Amino acid sequence: MLMEIIKHMESRGFTKVQENPDLIINLGVSVVSKNNTRETNIGDAPLYMGQRNYKWESKEVVIGTYTEGTVTLDLVDTQNEKMIWQVVGASVLSEKRDKNRKRIIKAVKKMYKKYPVKAQN
Repeated sequence: MLMEIIKHMESRGFTKVQENPDLIINLGVSVVSKNNTRETNIGDAPLYMGQRNYKWESKEVVIGTYTEGTVTLDLVDTQNEKMIWQVVGASVLSEKRDKNRKRIIKAVKKMYKKYPVKAQN
């Protein structure tokens, strides 16, 4: 992901430097396991409570799980010590590494479509 960000910054006229940068890139990544659920309905079988006592109640039933990744990208102006741009992207992750790499490239490209600033030469 970092290489894709560097590529997009360089395409906008910025240069990566080690000392005294004008901008700092703050990158946050979060990965969370989530559940797909559905609500039971009146067509589902009732719960048996014993001795001919039946009852029906609506509840959420887990029907699948997936992993979602979220990326937060902040650009901070070091002169003013203020954030000048922030973008957040999220996507469901695949178990296949190659698919995730393609999704990362696509996500970074989409993020940078919203990028308002060009480097001043």
